[in-house]
Amino acid sequence: MDAADSECLDAKASAIERALLAIGEPISETHAKDPVALEDCDCKKGMFALAATRRQLFGGAGLVAAVGMTAMLPRAAQAKSPPGAVEYPVPADPTKEQGRLMGADGGYGSRSQFESEVRWFNPTRTASSTPMQSSYGVITPSGLHYERHHAGIPNIDPEKHRLIIHGMVDGPRKYSLADLRRFPTVSRTYFMECSGTTDRDHRHSLTRRHPAAIARVAGR
Repeated sequence: MDAADSECLDAKASAIERALLAIGEPISETHAKDPVALEDCDCKKGMFALAATRRQLFGGAGLVAAVGMTAMLPRAAQAKSPPGAVEYPVPADPTKEQGRLMGADGGYGSRSQFESEVRWFNPTRTASSTPMQSSYGVITPSGLHYERHHAGIPNIDPEKHRLIIHGMVDGPRKYSLADLRRFPTVSRTYFMECSGTTDRDHRHSLTRRHPAAIARVAGR
């Protein structure tokens, strides 16, 4: 690496460092220590009132606490909550209250009530698009992954599902899901794209507004 390349890398590193330092709100060291000082208070004594010991729970003292926990169970999401989310009460200061227990959502997990992005569906409800403009990172959540269905969404019993491989093979074979699970697995990350989720709809909407652009895309 010559001196010019080294200076170029140093300049890039400096630019990245400046960009990172520009993120967030700068505060003083005193302000940074203020939350730590607030934590050292008598309010800590009541923060874990619901955390009954095993002896208290079986002795009856924890029964009252357990009954009180039912108020923390999820309730039906209101209209302001996005699809797939369970709405929980939001305390004024979550550092001063005990959070909800695990399993309150049934054990599988539910979407955060503060996440509002959803897929866009075409008028015929046969394809959906991922809100890429609001994504972070390269892994798309399953609930936001695009879809394309030619005959609706199938509902198949896994016990009856079979995969048949035939044609240009030595011998046709049929596999159940239990059979497929016996094969070794490999996890890979791929980029996926489907023209069926964009091409026709975008062409239809763009043709009315930008016919010249469509002509260039089509090579005409």
